Amino acid sequence: MACAVVSRTREIGIRMASAPPRATVLSAEMRAALRLVTVGLLVVVSAAVYLPARRASRVDPMVALRQ
Repeated sequence: MACAVVSRTREIGIRMASAPPRATVLSAEMRAALRLVTVGLLVVVSAAVYLPARRASRVDPMVALRQ
């Protein structure tokens, strides 16, 4: 996220020059970061759930019942 902010320094500077409150710029950057975290978290959770579910779906019922 720090790299993204550094690469958008000009854009942020122009936005600050149009005189919005600092809180507006801060909240915009926080929303962008939280959006990335949310998407990343959903992807990680999906992978963590998919792999065990796939393994469970491949269990032979006869083998499972014999154990």
